[in-house]
Amino acid sequence: MIEFTVRATVKHPIGAVWACLTDWEDNSNWILFTRVTNTNTIEGVGAEFVGVTNFGPAKLVDRMRVTSFVAPKGGIASAEVEKVGPVLSGVAGFTLRALDETTTQLEWVENVGVGQRAIPKALSFVLTLFGSLAFRIALGRFARHLASSAQKP
Repeated sequence: MIEFTVRATVKHPIGAVWACLTDWEDNSNWILFTRVTNTNTIEGVGAEFVGVTNFGPAKLVDRMRVTSFVAPKGGIASAEVEKVGPVLSGVAGFTLRALDETTTQLEWVENVGVGQRAIPKALSFVLTLFGSLAFRIALGRFARHLASSAQKP
């Protein structure tokens, strides 16, 4: 299992952070080497999308379905997606907490496996470190993307 949690403080209101994170196709603008495409028109629970990550000659297809979708209310929000194969299984999601009117705490969690096979412990450790680093970078890119999007008319 590949399990990690990454946190970031984003200098934007919770509503803006939520809107950007849950625009699934927009995730293509900040998740490294990945293109996200909606595969149905549902918003919220039941929405489906696929992320295709290309890293050199390697290609990873990550199909996902939204299983939990709690829009901002009372300074908190969260969403969770199920990884539905063909390669990845498990869940990923995020929780948002408004720290004040202009700042949001973002917590991203991944609990992912490769199909139904067990991942050797040493490989799991390496993939967890790589995944955690990749998402730390991605969340930095997310904050910059959100800032540049907020400046556009």
